[in-house]
Amino acid sequence: MIIVSQDREEILNFENIENIWICSDEEGRFTIEATADTNSTLGYYKTKERAKEVLMDIVKNYNITPLAMIYKMPEE
Repeated sequence: MIIVSQDREEILNFENIENIWICSDEEGRFTIEATADTNSTLGYYKTKERAKEVLMDIVKNYNITPLAMIYKMPEE
């Protein structure tokens, strides 16, 4: 599965990702971060709950079609 970052400036192959996690930034937003060769910010969300929903959506979509899927990080 391919993940396209929220800003559409980065594409990650899910098979190369070591970790995906949620953290907060200096502006009080919640980010979804990923580690492949380097750390990448996949998207920014106003609440931790929304970030969790997006993270679970990635998992759900990966389980459905792991190889043929392109997942675009939602704006909000």
